[in-house]
Amino acid sequence: MSKQVRFAQAALAGAALATLSIAHVDDPKGRTPHITYMGPGWCASGCGNDDGGIASGPAINFLSSGVQLLAWLPCPQFDLNGAQNSSANTVEGWVSPGGREYAIIGLSDGTGFVDVGNPSSPVIKSFIRCAPTPDSLWRDVRVYQNYCYTVSEGGGGIQVINMTNLDTTGATLVGNVTTDGPIPTTATHTVFINPDSGILYRAGGGNNGLRIYRLSGGNQAAPVYLGAWTSHYVHEVTVVSYTSGPYVGREIAFACTGNDGSVHVLDVTNLTDTDPLTTGITELSVFTYAGANYCHQGWLSPDRQHFYINDELDNNPQTRIFNISNLAAPVFAGVFSAASSIDHNLYTKGNVIFESNYRSGLRIFDATNPTSPTQAGYFDTWPEDDAQSFNGLWDNYPYLPSGIVLGADIEKGLFIWSVGTNLLNFSYPNGQPDFIAPNGGAINVNITSNGATLDPATAKFGYSINGAAFTEAPLQSLGGSAFRANFPSMPCGAGIRWYVLANTTTGMTLRDPPGAPFNYVPATAAIGVALGQEDTLETNSGWVVGNTGDNATTGIWLRANPVGTAAQPEDDHTPAPGVNCFITGNGAPGGMVGDQDVDGGVTTLTSAAFDATGGTNPNVTYYRWYSNNAGSAPNEDSMPVQISSDGGTNWVQLELVTENAGAWVKKSFRIADFVPVTSQVKLRFLARDLGNGSVVEAGVDDVRIEFLQCAVPGDVNNDGHVDVNDLLAVIAAWGPCPAPPSACPADIVTNGVVDVNDLLAVTSNWGA
Repeated sequence: MSKQVRFAQAALAGAALATLSIAHVDDPKGRTPHITYMGPGWCASGCGNDDGGIASGPAINFLSSGVQLLAWLPCPQFDLNGAQNSSANTVEGWVSPGGREYAIIGLSDGTGFVDVGNPSSPVIKSFIRCAPTPDSLWRDVRVYQNYCYTVSEGGGGIQVINMTNLDTTGATLVGNVTTDGPIPTTATHTVFINPDSGILYRAGGGNNGLRIYRLSGGNQAAPVYLGAWTSHYVHEVTVVSYTSGPYVGREIAFACTGNDGSVHVLDVTNLTDTDPLTTGITELSVFTYAGANYCHQGWLSPDRQHFYINDELDNNPQTRIFNISNLAAPVFAGVFSAASSIDHNLYTKGNVIFESNYRSGLRIFDATNPTSPTQAGYFDTWPEDDAQSFNGLWDNYPYLPSGIVLGADIEKGLFIWSVGTNLLNFSYPNGQPDFIAPNGGAINVNITSNGATLDPATAKFGYSINGAAFTEAPLQSLGGSAFRANFPSMPCGAGIRWYVLANTTTGMTLRDPPGAPFNYVPATAAIGVALGQEDTLETNSGWVVGNTGDNATTGIWLRANPVGTAAQPEDDHTPAPGVNCFITGNGAPGGMVGDQDVDGGVTTLTSAAFDATGGTNPNVTYYRWYSNNAGSAPNEDSMPVQISSDGGTNWVQLELVTENAGAWVKKSFRIADFVPVTSQVKLRFLARDLGNGSVVEAGVDDVRIEFLQCAVPGDVNNDGHVDVNDLLAVIAAWGPCPAPPSACPADIVTNGVVDVNDLLAVTSNWGA
């Protein structure tokens, strides 16, 4: 049985494991419930350790912008060598001597090594257990040359792992370093290695500050203890060697001291093997910031002029910025944030900041202006909310040469992302159509290079008809970068969802739209629509305001030219000269946003009757406005929209509106999917304020009954085109039609005979 199937069965059974951990007194993650995700992961090209991988898409609809998911391996995927992994923590990247890229992820029961050379189809190569030390929520991982060093709050000192043969036989545990220092404990909170000096720094573990070891000089497998800095507890430390400027040749450590709320800047240049008391460490400065609660971790800008700090217990989550051009006197330079969730481990690469923000996932900031970073992209691994809780994304790693970004989520495991511009461009010469011909329409696609080379044999499109599972089929090559997606025959009126995908020659799978199949392009099986009935609401057409049970005190529906506010539109939807629509109250020009919004209950708007019997596959469409994102308790209300086809006796819900679009939104529904098709179709809109104080504004305009056109008039042979073949078909069938009439497709005008009228029907639609 595949591991993915086992995970899916476990999820269906409601299985979940509470994270095992050794509590760390200063870290609130230990007091937060962590329920392991036990469902399936996903790999764009099939997961390398599974029999076929997952082809239909991730089991969770992750929210993202500018970031594309390539693969996701949940924690139990790493249950090897007897391990039972219930959580993940830190992640690191490494390039083997053979040039393969790897993700190294810390887990509750050990360390996993994943070949991400093809990031769309990662392969777990090794797993090193932490046994005999206990499982722990906390593990930290760093690499130096061909060795990996892991530490944990569960103890065990420093695990030393040789990765030299990871491409072939795997990683090997070669030792545990348990030299304790002045405060004896084998526990460690985090570890940092300065690659320029080959010095390893153990931070925390009990009340420890820094315990320091030398790796350079042939000591990779057996780190040499140099001494300790014990003035303060250290939660995390960042250490760099300056190569220019006033501190050239100096090795500087920035130590974040947890609930002490400060950063200690240390000159550690003069550490030597003969200096076990670390008398060579000099404190250059100590700095803090307003509202400091738990100074967690920080990272330098690439030019080493600024230091970015995250505070794990900040009541108003924001990342602090300090100008450190003068290490003796750092200066506060500002803050930035992107969500209400807690900011955590962050790293800089060029002018970009990659920050792990727990329940709001990966947040990416453009720091072209280093004191005013702005959000440039995100991938939310906890799409349910952005609450200030210690769940979700713990760590990320953006430094692999390929440009992929790695993420470690506490409950969900390892994520692999492509960030920024797609390496392939997808474009559509004739646009993305709203309608695709039922008899097998087509869409033209161009796929061009944007930094990578396309493998044309992998170009595919995925489609779903009427909500069925997605099917993937090859794109037809038209030569060069041009392709065509040929859809199968399908019922007229069917709902279609589609996307396009292709691989680079390096094996990376890219999709358009990104995130497909969760994200897709919608269409309808038809050749177009014909208007049946339309109400632009410019005049009184019989709509009714009010219903039994209505109790709203303000914001009652009325037909008017809207007065715009931050929550209500300034204009109706109908093109000029149209001005009127139904809105929930009109305040005075220049008034407050909530002057005439819906308050105190429900206000109901019921349409006049519409006749939906005049054509094939009738849809009802309307434009609606809805806003509920202002006030003291935003997003607590919603607006049901209902339909009836018996004149208003029985009602069925079309949608429950919660979307704060700030714009007129078009909605279209196939009537027969909800109620019988009759001449007495009505709509009902229930704007309501039922909870705490919030601003509720709604609007309705431009209601239509539309009939789908299922065939091109004159397309006798039903190939989607009116051409000479249809003309020949009419001539071949000339004369009276046999019974039944359906056996006579050449009788286009349906008068029982194939004659000159049918020839005229073909010629009048020629080329359609």
